[in-house]
Amino acid sequence: MLDEYPDILTSKEVMEILGISKNTLYELIKNGEIPVVRLGKKLRRINKKSLLKFIYTYHNILLQLYLFRKKELHCKYNK
Repeated sequence: MLDEYPDILTSKEVMEILGISKNTLYELIKNGEIPVVRLGKKLRRINKKSLLKFIYTYHNILLQLYLFRKKELHCKYNK
């Protein structure tokens, strides 16, 4: 996955991959959900492995919420 991207990604590349805005990316970085490598005072890069870990974690959380909600709705309407 993401073979066409380098191992160290720019913010622009991460926004493109995730389909998110700059503000959303910076919020994820600020909250520690996506770790960054600092190169100087302002320059930040994201390790592709860290991004993949975030994607898989986020995907699993969404899947668990979906399955829980589906089970909850099934129980509600089959009483």
